[in-house]
Amino acid sequence: MKSYRNILVHRNGKIDDETGYYILKNHLEDLYVFCEQIETYIENVKR
Repeated sequence: MKSYRNILVHRNGKIDDETGYYILKNHLEDLYVFCEQIETYIENVKR
């Protein structure tokens, strides 16, 4: 998933459809973990 971040940063957020599909198809669990971490952070900030 780090390589995906690098692609987004260095290509100004532009990726081709094939790359985006591959990442979503093969690294979806990483996105779920990231969302959970964001939710935890938001809950902690609210306190």
